[in-house]
Amino acid sequence: MTRHTIAALLLLVPSGATSSSSTPSTCETLAVCREECGAKDAASCVRLGDLLFETPEGVDHPTEGIAAYTSACGLDLPRGCAKLGLKLYTYHPQDAAVVARTADLWTRACGRGEVNACGNLAVFYRDGIGVQRDAKRADALFDAACTGGSALACVQGSAQGATGEVQAGLMIADAQRCETGSGDACARLAAEYGAAQDTRRATALRHMACLAGRTDLCE
Repeated sequence: MTRHTIAALLLLVPSGATSSSSTPSTCETLAVCREECGAKDAASCVRLGDLLFETPEGVDHPTEGIAAYTSACGLDLPRGCAKLGLKLYTYHPQDAAVVARTADLWTRACGRGEVNACGNLAVFYRDGIGVQRDAKRADALFDAACTGGSALACVQGSAQGATGEVQAGLMIADAQRCETGSGDACARLAAEYGAAQDTRRATALRHMACLAGRTDLCE
């Protein structure tokens, strides 16, 4: 599992379904977000980080963006901790202290209902990255992220033992489409897990399909 796949687990989870955190900030410019973040509005700090990392300069010079997520996390916003962990790991994947801090940040955020953090932490436990390898813990975290609304977590939690590399790749591709709003992709995955008698994942994916417009799968 590469760090790019880990990043995908976090970044492709629809922002409206990732957490029980407070309402996202509506600030739309760097100037306004900087002002509101400076006034200790945690959601605005997350939005500031997001805006900065949407620019090439912010990607190449991540100090301010990471600082914004650090502020949000320090203000006890789980989403800030989850995104801080992702950026720290993305930029310093070989630094043992950073990896350990990332695991701690995702543990905190997952415990507060941040679905994407649960999925990423599951990868760490499955592969023994920064934590002791623990397959049972990984499965439980993937399951929590899946039922919380992450199609990628549904697939990552089962693809290792799927019906072959090609089929696993197709399922991951459908999961990525599902994450970005394809109700049909969610429905295909739901059918796959239904056929495999994996009721928990099938139910979660049917719900995602329903939210993405497949009203025939709404229960």
